[in-house]
Amino acid sequence: MKFVLKHVFANVPKLLNGEINQIDSEQEEHFNVIWGMSLKKAGKTVCLCLSMTNPNDNDDCSIQTVVDVKAIASNGKTCDQTKEHVF
Repeated sequence: MKFVLKHVFANVPKLLNGEINQIDSEQEEHFNVIWGMSLKKAGKTVCLCLSMTNPNDNDDCSIQTVVDVKAIASNGKTCDQTKEHVF
């Protein structure tokens, strides 16, 4: 089973300047699970966080993911990364 989360983050300069701490995407439901993304700044690093909420609040839930991230800066530079994670 596959799905795509896509979001264009606004106000990234404010995040980089320290005016705001985090930028959140809208949440989306896929396969009865709520998913969302956030950009956060940690020191000089900007982190993309993927979050999920199990609506059944079942502690026995486990979801294995392969996350392909493609970031495109306003100047056209791109960054691609693939990570595996188990929620």
